[in-house]
Amino acid sequence: MSESDAPLTERTRRWTWVVGMRDALTLGEGSSPEVEEWEEIELSTPLERFQALEGQIAAALEPRSQTKVPSKGPLHDLDQAQKTLKGLSDSIAKAGEEASREQIELAIEGAQEAIETINRLSAELERKTQLALEFGRLQQARVPFREAEGPTWFRVLTTEAEKRELAYIKGGGQSVGAREQEELLAPFRDAIRALEPHGDKLDAFAQVIGIAPRVKQLLSLDPGGIEACQQARQALDEANDAWMQGCQAADGNGAAVLAQALQDAVVAFETVQRGRALTAMGGDKPKQSRKDLMALCEKDPGLLSSLASTPEGRAAMDDLVKGYGGMISKKGDQAFIKELMKARFGLSQLEGDLTRKSLPRIYEIFAMVPSEHTHSNPALKAVKRKRNFEPTSWYGEGSDEDEGLGEFHMVIQGARSGGVLGWAADMMAGRYKVTKYREVKGKKSLNCLNAVTLHEIGHAVDAKEGFMDNKGKFPQYGGWQKETKKSIAKVAATERGLLGDFPTIAPAFLETLLEKVLGQDFDIDAYLAPYKALEGIDPVALGQDPSVQATKDWMVNEANIRATADQRKEAVKTIQKKIKAKKGKAILEAAIQGQIIDFKPIDKALTLAVDAGLPAKVDWKKLAKHKAIDWCKTVKMSGGESGLWESNSKSQKAALSGRIYQQAYDSQWVSYAESARAKRVTNYQFRSEAEWFADAYSVYYSGKLPDSHPLKPWLDEQTPENLRP
Repeated sequence: MSESDAPLTERTRRWTWVVGMRDALTLGEGSSPEVEEWEEIELSTPLERFQALEGQIAAALEPRSQTKVPSKGPLHDLDQAQKTLKGLSDSIAKAGEEASREQIELAIEGAQEAIETINRLSAELERKTQLALEFGRLQQARVPFREAEGPTWFRVLTTEAEKRELAYIKGGGQSVGAREQEELLAPFRDAIRALEPHGDKLDAFAQVIGIAPRVKQLLSLDPGGIEACQQARQALDEANDAWMQGCQAADGNGAAVLAQALQDAVVAFETVQRGRALTAMGGDKPKQSRKDLMALCEKDPGLLSSLASTPEGRAAMDDLVKGYGGMISKKGDQAFIKELMKARFGLSQLEGDLTRKSLPRIYEIFAMVPSEHTHSNPALKAVKRKRNFEPTSWYGEGSDEDEGLGEFHMVIQGARSGGVLGWAADMMAGRYKVTKYREVKGKKSLNCLNAVTLHEIGHAVDAKEGFMDNKGKFPQYGGWQKETKKSIAKVAATERGLLGDFPTIAPAFLETLLEKVLGQDFDIDAYLAPYKALEGIDPVALGQDPSVQATKDWMVNEANIRATADQRKEAVKTIQKKIKAKKGKAILEAAIQGQIIDFKPIDKALTLAVDAGLPAKVDWKKLAKHKAIDWCKTVKMSGGESGLWESNSKSQKAALSGRIYQQAYDSQWVSYAESARAKRVTNYQFRSEAEWFADAYSVYYSGKLPDSHPLKPWLDEQTPENLRP
């Protein structure tokens, strides 16, 4: 037996000195003990010594906040050292007791070296981080004065040192060392000390700089003959003059006076401007009213937002859009209505194919719901309309770079406002003459643009109110539950009789099989093939094949421990040629590759069926065609947007103990109460809890939601009398 094959447990012998000294004292000086007492003791194994490093390894692998590692420099070196240490730790953890002495000794040496490197680099980067924080304090102190027209002594001019420091920070700490950075930072520290005692002045300056554009804009407006506006304008003018004249000696009070004067002026001007706007919009000549409002908005860009903040203003804006009669005639008006819609419904973005016909139409749809659902909804900030023939629209809480939209956005796709193209779009999207709506009032068809837009608004309302998150679990709202492939496989294994029909197979194996079936593009025959191949094969005999020993020898060879990926692939090919077994060759090939490439112990790979808890004989054909397998295929999605929810009969047929389980989206699995489908307004409503709410919402504001529907009382409470369908 070679040394590398020796067991890791080491034993040695040592002389017990207590016994030896006792005998020496008894026999007298110069005598030697006649009895030598020895005992066997067990020393730490290499694996135990590696495991003793676990605490240091865990500390050294603490993740850093750095998200992007540069191609060189301290951060890059630290990242490489952490990767090396992680690789060593993972490989030994996978190998466990199967690891050879040489492999572990090299891992210990490499781990200790990596830990030393990580500790050294971490200390260096920590120092640089502290210096960067000090630089950040200066940056914060000087930001308000970059554009200020105040006294120059408050400005911190950009210096060559600052440029180099910024380059250092942006470059991940590569351009200069810690000592040089301290030298660069010295003049900035002096600037901070000069600025910080004047904290009250800093606040005052920052406040004035923030309101300066609004002051300038209001001072440019004509106060007319209205006394309130004239007084507000005079107060603002005087406060601004006082501030500019006493700027250098200001102690903060000047800024406060100016801020109060600005507030008074804003209130006075906006009140009067709103009054003027409402008067203009209520005239007998719609075209002239729109022209007057546009002229007022040019003078006061904040007027539309101010109008939208009051019920009277919103009603006047709605009337103005209705005055177009569903079609905007002038291109200039089109741009104006877009800005009006953004202000009316609190949108930061309104993009896409906003045609002369669709823009007022979408506006009117938004006006069908309470202002709290749009204008006062932080979960609805961006809208995009795409004039295409795509069948899907969507709502998203995160930003969408592909569409150029920020957070809380909705995209309306495919739906047209009407006409021949509207008919064609509906037909191509599979909506033409399709009985989509079920238990609804009146005709079971809705205008597609209305239905889609209201549906997406419904998602935003649900996001704002958290309705389904809080109440979706209750039976009247669907009894929704979040599921996983694992939880559904567990239910199917029991409810569909798989565990009962195969009592000699370990439940964990059967449940894992169903979980695999629930995945996309799963080939059950390929999955079961390795297990079937082990039938009639003795794993012990297979383990005596020359290729198995060759694999073990290769893994413990010191020159191979740090082999590259390409070298390992070549080793696999070479060793696989040494296979002598005629039966089970495929198993050996897979086991050799698993050991050398993925560090999976070859002995365990050869006992695959034993580890899985499989009996000596399995009816594989019966297993592959079991009804639980078929059920799992039924409840998972078929294609990008098709699923069990589309068919009421299939959904009910797939129900287990009163619940329907299904895949809703690529990574989302749900279940809900079968009884909830009795009051469905659409089949799509049962794709997920979010769709359940959004479709019911859309049908409600279309005037077709039955009085018996469980969501109607809540929507009635949300909706003013004049907006209730």
